[in-house]
Amino acid sequence: MEKQLRPEQKKLHLDLIPGTDFWLVPLVAIVEILIFFWMTFDGVNALSPDPIALFDWGANQRSAVIDGQLWRLFTALFIHRGIFHLVVNVFVLWILGRVLEPLLGWKNIGLLMLFGGLCGNSVSFFWYPYLLSVGASAMVYALFGACLILLFTQSSYFKDLVPHVFLLFVLFILQTVYGFFNTQIDHAAHIGGMLAGILTGVAFGFIKSNPGIALPIRGALGFLSFLAFMSVVVLGKGLSNPLADFQKVRNVLRLEKAEADLAWLHGEDSNAFRDGIQHWQSAIDTAVKYQNPDMPEPLLVKMQQIELYCRLNKKRYQLVIDFLRHDGTFLYPLYQEKKAGIEYLEKEVFLRP
Repeated sequence: MEKQLRPEQKKLHLDLIPGTDFWLVPLVAIVEILIFFWMTFDGVNALSPDPIALFDWGANQRSAVIDGQLWRLFTALFIHRGIFHLVVNVFVLWILGRVLEPLLGWKNIGLLMLFGGLCGNSVSFFWYPYLLSVGASAMVYALFGACLILLFTQSSYFKDLVPHVFLLFVLFILQTVYGFFNTQIDHAAHIGGMLAGILTGVAFGFIKSNPGIALPIRGALGFLSFLAFMSVVVLGKGLSNPLADFQKVRNVLRLEKAEADLAWLHGEDSNAFRDGIQHWQSAIDTAVKYQNPDMPEPLLVKMQQIELYCRLNKKRYQLVIDFLRHDGTFLYPLYQEKKAGIEYLEKEVFLRP
């Protein structure tokens, strides 16, 4: 690592134009921009993207990662929640890169961004059960963290960059404060990236004092990146998975409904309909078991619709049993009311995603 600016760098006053010692971070930033425009041309709203579109493009979300889509821990770093989100992250990333890449070199700063990004998204995976996480901020905060340490271990380099350091400090404060007023900001990714950056900054301090250990240090950071990735694979299996729970409830519903329908078709006495009621009750119990007030509202509504659908069917079967048992007047209007509700819910439960 270089300890101070070369004369030609001082002359340029760290302009933002990429060069031989500043090209990797601009390349990453350009990829971020190109992917955003690709998403926009594909029909994604540039100001307020639909969450489903973000998910389809590779956002980080615990349920999908648990189901095997581990690549989301990486792809989420290149997906943004609108043009403002993109501009802020790319601008800060570019400024940080312009200060740090000439000091660290492209290999070290590339490892820093990869390590920080994976660590940040891994922390987000464990922290948020349902949040859809996107953005390059995990990499940005990793650079912030490393910069904080390097200010002390590479002070000779930064003494000529006081205005730039002040700008970075202001950007850090603004981005952090903004995050506290935005419910969609992934604070876990920020914290994970920051801690990874601090650790990497300390590691680069050891490289400074002993250049001969540069390769082992890089190998250790690469191994830690792998551990962050594997922690999701190994420990993630024991975490809640709301999408999988919802699919489980739907599968149970389909099986119990098929058995209950069979009982209805072959019912000649109240015993057959009573068997049908047991199947509907089993579906009700499953729907209630997996309802979690903390799960995303659309999933919770679906779970509640399934429960209501099963209860209406159970009541419909009970009306037939009451008629067969007592030879009384069949309550046809009530039956039709239940049937209408069932038909509506059946569309919601089975036809809509």
